Amino acid sequence: MEHVREVKDASELYVGNRVNHRIRTFAPEGEVLAEWTGFDAPSDLVFGRGVIYVAAADGVSGWTSRRTSTSHHSTARSAS
Repeated sequence: MEHVREVKDASELYVGNRVNHRIRTFAPEGEVLAEWTGFDAPSDLVFGRGVIYVAAADGVSGWTSRRTSTSHHSTARSAS
């Protein structure tokens, strides 16, 4: 079940799946181009300059299209 979708340059569709803890990239024809696993319930994707930012249950991280981390993992917690 998909939970987040983002289109990049009309050539790639990024689909985040919180249940399966993954992000898949699809071609316009529906072919799976890549699959990234290990995310804790990805809920949002934002494209920056050469970086894809992923918001997940365990924080926000930045990745290149090759799944290379560009930033330290960070978590936001509310004050109790």
